[in-house]
Amino acid sequence: MKEGIEVRLKKTALLLAFLTALFAVRLAHADSGNMDIDRYCRSKYGPASHAVLTAASNPYGWKCFMAAGDQYVDMQDVCLVQYGPRYGPVLSDQRSARSWKCDTH
Repeated sequence: MKEGIEVRLKKTALLLAFLTALFAVRLAHADSGNMDIDRYCRSKYGPASHAVLTAASNPYGWKCFMAAGDQYVDMQDVCLVQYGPRYGPVLSDQRSARSWKCDTH
């Protein structure tokens, strides 16, 4: 009887591990490293701030706009805040400001 309980516990533990791994993979694919620069600006400078793009062809032209003035966006900090320390900014197209993503190092 004791052996049957141990087997069931091991099977349950394996099932939980499998479901946890599956859930983590689904989350990673659902998020896919997209940056939300507007959300970043609001979290860093308050609810009245928002992201502004100075030129669509300039990937380094993102700013957080607020009443007190505007600040250039630090893409490294966006990735840190939104995804954690294992992520960094990646620019896939030098001619497009909207081609930033966060990816693992």
